[in-house]
Amino acid sequence: ATWQDPAPKSKQDDTKYYPLQHLADFAKECLVARPAAALTSAALEPVLTQQIGYRIVSQACVAAILAAFCLSLLAAGLWCMRQGRLEHLLWFAPLAAAVTGGVFFAIALVTRHAVPPTAATLARVVVEPGVGVGHSFGLAAMYNQDASREPLGATRGGMFLPDMTGMSGRHRRAVWTDEEAWHWEDLELPAGVRTAPFTCRIALDKTVDCRAHFGPDGLHGRVDGLPFPPLEDALIALPYQNAVATTMHADGSFQAGPDDVLARGEYLGTTLLGDRQRRRKLVYDKLFAAPPDFDAPAVPILFGWTVALDTGFILPQPVQHGSTLLSIRLRLEPSPAGTAVTIPAPFVPYHAVVDAAGNPPVAYSNVMRTWVESKLGVTEWLRFQLPREVLPMQVRRATITLAGRAPSRSLEVLAFAGDEPEAVLRLSHPMGAYSCEVDRPELLQLDDTGGLRLAIRVSQDETARPRDATDTVAWKIDSLQVEIAGTVQGE
Repeated sequence: ATWQDPAPKSKQDDTKYYPLQHLADFAKECLVARPAAALTSAALEPVLTQQIGYRIVSQACVAAILAAFCLSLLAAGLWCMRQGRLEHLLWFAPLAAAVTGGVFFAIALVTRHAVPPTAATLARVVVEPGVGVGHSFGLAAMYNQDASREPLGATRGGMFLPDMTGMSGRHRRAVWTDEEAWHWEDLELPAGVRTAPFTCRIALDKTVDCRAHFGPDGLHGRVDGLPFPPLEDALIALPYQNAVATTMHADGSFQAGPDDVLARGEYLGTTLLGDRQRRRKLVYDKLFAAPPDFDAPAVPILFGWTVALDTGFILPQPVQHGSTLLSIRLRLEPSPAGTAVTIPAPFVPYHAVVDAAGNPPVAYSNVMRTWVESKLGVTEWLRFQLPREVLPMQVRRATITLAGRAPSRSLEVLAFAGDEPEAVLRLSHPMGAYSCEVDRPELLQLDDTGGLRLAIRVSQDETARPRDATDTVAWKIDSLQVEIAGTVQGE
């Protein structure tokens, strides 16, 4: 045994066998606590219920019916007054109220049966390059006008469990009749909308691949083997970086340039959104709401929307809607030597490093990958890492974009010629977004592993009185990005 093993409770529990390091590492991977899924049933349910269910009577219709009720009372009151028989209002007012209520009840009956039984599904499919199987999970919502005992099941495996809230008191069984065929027995869904989370395996006709490389105007790539129509509202996402809107073409090719980089929290490249795009935005918001793991690999993922996939589930509703959010890991290929490339800012991550005097970072958190609010005057050294697929590279231009607030302070962006810093952007009391372009080769030298060094210098509060910390105004950088352009070196 080793020191890693727990002490035996007795001599009978002692053993000469103990796990080697490989098994311990494997167990750590298997038993580690996993983060909660971002796309939970609760998150997807509002998106689906917008597509099915009762049709709500418009406000104009309700207002017209109530106006007719009030006018009828007014007209009846004036007539009875002229006839000198106001006592007749005692029976006319209840009668008018009953008629109005009957109209609302009739409209409710009509609208209830105006929407046929409908099922809507929203699935996320995860595909790995070189693999002929996709993994799908999501949520189905089923609307029935009346209680339904129609068959529910699957013909190609997978599993879904309808929401059975308020359905206690009866036994229901999932019965398998073949290796991948099963159905529910003794299951009666009540009238209304019921949701059902599901998981299933998607067998692809051939393996899928997704490759891309950097070119003069950004990233160019191609998706091969997808048995779906071209993806819509696609984007490329990297951990802790802004999303990049991606243009997909019918032949599977795609491109994403520097102008396609979206603002933080934005996931669609258009400002005018239809109902379908608003629902997709809600899903993107839920998906990217939780920050990624600190040690998440900086691997780009291509996301895009397509039509509903045939999961083999048996849903009896005659009207069915569905959509699929596909994600596939993007494999970057080396750009040939001599190629002029432009690297969008999300592909150039950075972290804070110690300065020349050995002082640690204070304003940028490498753990949270964000800038923190500070009242100190600091000089924060940063290292921007270029993708290895473009190295070695001669940097021709760096476009620096900065957004933040530093009232009553001066802010400088520094580049380095050797060990000597030089200001390339000077701001006085900055509030908002700013950018500058650096095109001097001596300020754009990379280190041996493709890192570019920059620094942010923020002065002390120029209005604060000495020894009075309460008057010091805090500053914070909201975002900092660097777009790189240059030429790939080598033979």
